[in-house]
Amino acid sequence: MATINKTDPALLATANAALPKLMHLYNWHNSGKLADDKLPLAKLIVNTSPFTIYSLPMRAHDNSELYVNITENVYESGVLYLVYRIGDTNAIGSVEIGLNDSTDNGYKIKSISGANSWSSSADGIINTVTLNGQIADLYDVCLFRSNAVGVLSIWFRSKTGQNDIFVPVPPTPIGLKPDIQYNTNDFQIQIQSLWVDRVLGEMVNKL
Repeated sequence: MATINKTDPALLATANAALPKLMHLYNWHNSGKLADDKLPLAKLIVNTSPFTIYSLPMRAHDNSELYVNITENVYESGVLYLVYRIGDTNAIGSVEIGLNDSTDNGYKIKSISGANSWSSSADGIINTVTLNGQIADLYDVCLFRSNAVGVLSIWFRSKTGQNDIFVPVPPTPIGLKPDIQYNTNDFQIQIQSLWVDRVLGEMVNKL
């Protein structure tokens, strides 16, 4: 499966192309507040080191396979850029970019989200990485996402072959604690439990 070259200038250009829409979303969200709170496009900047997103596909209506492997079954679904006000360390939103063979540069904007949206969790990502800064240099810092069970997690992928670390970004489903370091096995158990609960719940609803 194709992967994204995070140093490709066309990738950053695609993210920058999303900034006008993000600006409008931000200003719409803050409409009715003081005029000084309006955000001009010139004040927005995209971080130049996006997070690779690894997604875990789950078939919600396939009850034949309840077991999932969180590290072997994932695929690289895109990258996530965080967006900031110039001079501010708090992210105000995010832009997700994926591959698109139908466009000239091979990329497409998959989503544009404000910081208050679950799909971006921009502030949560920053806070989680910051809180775990002591280990970040030893790992490739990526994102793990499972839409089927509503989980977004920082995935610290080991550079030395040691056990990976997962730190869920809030908000999290009941039973999965945010901002807690899970090793691969424990995180696997948590995701597996959430998935089984969902599948069984759907089976009961069909009765």
